[in-house]
Amino acid sequence: MKTLFVLIVLSLMTTIGKSQERAKKYQVSGELAPTHQSLKERPQSPPIKTKKEYESREKGQAPFLVTQISYDKSGNMLKEIDYDFYGSGKQVGSTINKYKGDQLEESIVKDDDRTTTYNYFYNDQGLKSKEIWKQKNGQGAIIEFTYNDEGKMLEAKYLNLDGKLEYSRIFKYKQEPEVFVEEKWEVYTDGTDDLLQYRTATAFENGVEVKKVWVNDAGNPTRLEEYTYNANGLRTIVVESSSMGRTKEVVSYNQYGEPVEEKTYTILEDKSERLDIHTTTTYNKYGQTIGYSYLKGSADTNATKFEYEYF
Repeated sequence: MKTLFVLIVLSLMTTIGKSQERAKKYQVSGELAPTHQSLKERPQSPPIKTKKEYESREKGQAPFLVTQISYDKSGNMLKEIDYDFYGSGKQVGSTINKYKGDQLEESIVKDDDRTTTYNYFYNDQGLKSKEIWKQKNGQGAIIEFTYNDEGKMLEAKYLNLDGKLEYSRIFKYKQEPEVFVEEKWEVYTDGTDDLLQYRTATAFENGVEVKKVWVNDAGNPTRLEEYTYNANGLRTIVVESSSMGRTKEVVSYNQYGEPVEEKTYTILEDKSERLDIHTTTTYNKYGQTIGYSYLKGSADTNATKFEYEYF
């Protein structure tokens, strides 16, 4: 498997140098390359006032309420109420949000007889610069964020409530013509060695992401994803390779560019494919999800439905 990964990485790196100017343009902007077909557009939705989520865990079971979310007219989530997964209607958690303008200022989260308060602060660019969370038992932390000129996070400092630095997470980026490298490190203040959480290299062709590889601190690849797109630039196939084996995810879209069916296969040693997970999604006229079904192997379908109330 290690030899396979080495070959994969070599294949990934051969994409460097192709269509450099187009790749650079789309990597920076985050856009997809120009498409060849046009998608239909949905009518604009009125503001959502309430969204309810219902689930059924087995075939024939009546759906029961699991989540109810309330919004303001700007689409900001004001309150979420969570219910248990047994259909008893018992409330097991909640989140209440407060805003200053459209910026989230405070969240009060109740879960398992525990209440956590989060406060958020922002810089002049509207990016989150600080987060403070506290619990009544005295637990909590302060997290401070810094960014580069493109808005990518450079560092997240984790401090205790007394303001003492405990550790930092450092993000590093390297932009080459058709490969983008990102690293995430944990840096400790107690003399412990820095820990690489992940390193990824993403390859592009004509401005479209085609491969992504994860590399450990020893420089060995641990996971690879390869992507295929349709004429509209929508990702239709993801093939993942790792030491655990290979899988393939196939996504189908409707005329609006919304995913309606996803199938996940295990690629066996003889290159045949075994269907493991099959999901389907349905939408209302505004493109909001109203139904979702999940079938794993030969198990009963897990179905979810959504209801909306509008202002």
